[in-house]
Amino acid sequence: MRLSKLKIAFLAGVMRLGSPMVAAPGSQLSPQRLNQVRRAMVTTTESGTNITQAYNACEQWDEIMVDADNLPENIRGICYALQASTRARLGQDALAVDSYRSCLKLKSQLSEDTIYDATMGKAFALQRLMKYNEASLTFLECDTERACIGAVTCLLRLDDVHRAEKVLCNFKRTHQDSIETEALLGILLLMRSRTNDDKIEAARFLSRSCDKSPLYRFAYAVATKTDSLASTSSQKSFGSLDLASVNRSPFDDPMLIHLDDKIYLHKMLTNSTQSPTFWPKGFVLLNDVQELRIYLTDDESNDSTQIMWILKQRAGYGSHGNTLVSKKELMEWCKRDDNDSEGILCQKLVAPPLLLNGHKFSIRVYVVYFPGMSEQTPEVHLSDMGLVKLASLPFEHNAVNDDRIHMTNSGREAEMSQCDLNVLKSKFDDAGWSYSKVWTSIRDSVLQVMQVYLRFAKEQQTHQIQSVGKLGIPKILGFDYIVDANRRPFLLEVNRFPGLEPRDANDTVVKRAVVLSAWALAYNRLGLDAQESHRSVDEDVERCSFERLIPLT
Repeated sequence: MRLSKLKIAFLAGVMRLGSPMVAAPGSQLSPQRLNQVRRAMVTTTESGTNITQAYNACEQWDEIMVDADNLPENIRGICYALQASTRARLGQDALAVDSYRSCLKLKSQLSEDTIYDATMGKAFALQRLMKYNEASLTFLECDTERACIGAVTCLLRLDDVHRAEKVLCNFKRTHQDSIETEALLGILLLMRSRTNDDKIEAARFLSRSCDKSPLYRFAYAVATKTDSLASTSSQKSFGSLDLASVNRSPFDDPMLIHLDDKIYLHKMLTNSTQSPTFWPKGFVLLNDVQELRIYLTDDESNDSTQIMWILKQRAGYGSHGNTLVSKKELMEWCKRDDNDSEGILCQKLVAPPLLLNGHKFSIRVYVVYFPGMSEQTPEVHLSDMGLVKLASLPFEHNAVNDDRIHMTNSGREAEMSQCDLNVLKSKFDDAGWSYSKVWTSIRDSVLQVMQVYLRFAKEQQTHQIQSVGKLGIPKILGFDYIVDANRRPFLLEVNRFPGLEPRDANDTVVKRAVVLSAWALAYNRLGLDAQESHRSVDEDVERCSFERLIPLT
């Protein structure tokens, strides 16, 4: 949400009332109530870069909106929008969608800008929830290039190339100056190209957009099979952040939802012929609730109040959507009849965990995936550079029920720290432990996950996988692990869209190296010069090395 516009709309609403005391004919807005809203608004504006303020803002809006019907409608709609924005900031996308819907019910009282912001906010929240069909329809309520691209992204996530192309053509027909929609049409043409004439036509669509995004420049290089940009007006140099943004483009393997969705991933791994020892014990709720009850009844844990389980929303990200519970709480949860019908993954915590400087930690490793084509095998590469993410509070057994000692994602808490893998390796060396043994286990588990996934994807015979394979765009995945006290790594989740934008100095080197090296790999696969083709402004950045896992070297 564009908070500055919402603030202006709110102030304008108060001014239209003539007095801050008067809400509407026959109703009153007290100074106390008005100040409560103003404080929440100030906190919200501070929440963009401060996660603590985001939690504070969310609490303030929740308190205000309990009594929402007593707010004047024009102010109420804006308050719902601001509540939604804070919920989305905290990864509470399902609740954010509810607030956006409440906001949009008051359309007649809102400005066009506020309606647009709320509609787009709702669409992006639905997209993050992986409700791609509803998200695409919501994007299409707005007639802008950004909304069009959002709808196309969701449709391609659904592997619905036909509808995506139709949306682009319809938008291009009424917005002939839209260079980006023209470029997207060029990429779709390239994906289904069979002849050189098709590629020439795709290159024509892409030639005007080479300065817009490294995605379009790369697609142009694929279409022309040349690293020369002499035939275009392209002058811009792209950096690692520009390249990182392509990881969220519409043009990745649509079947990757089976890695990103925690329930799909659980089912895919547990149903495979080779049982994964690196995947924590888990149950899908509500489907497996009877099995979970039996397991809990047979569990001989002494302390039923100690946190030993985690409930994961299928579309949660950045540790958002995760709830830590004890055995006792979980048994009570299983008795409820109002649980999430869309499914929750319940997993046993890996315990006791290995600690780093007294803190629980997770390991993020980066995997680069190239979907295959009919004549080409898929490729999977493992980066030798990664991150170690520490929980914000030390791990103390007498405070084990505090979320902050368990959650390790760097986007969840302002106090969390992270370092590169070299720090962890040094700690292992100092303790006389074998870091290479842990790394080998991680490597083997990445290989097993991707082998299971590729077999599954092949069985689905999805045409778009091969079409995307023609593009050769690198897909960077994030695999997250936790290590137990016996130094065995366990997979926590796979991120289809890992945060590649640096958060601090500690992860800048790693993320820039991974992104630039992945793209260099992509250009090299085509026999092109990466430096010439994307004219990187980060030429002096350290690069990582990749081990090719698939096909086996």
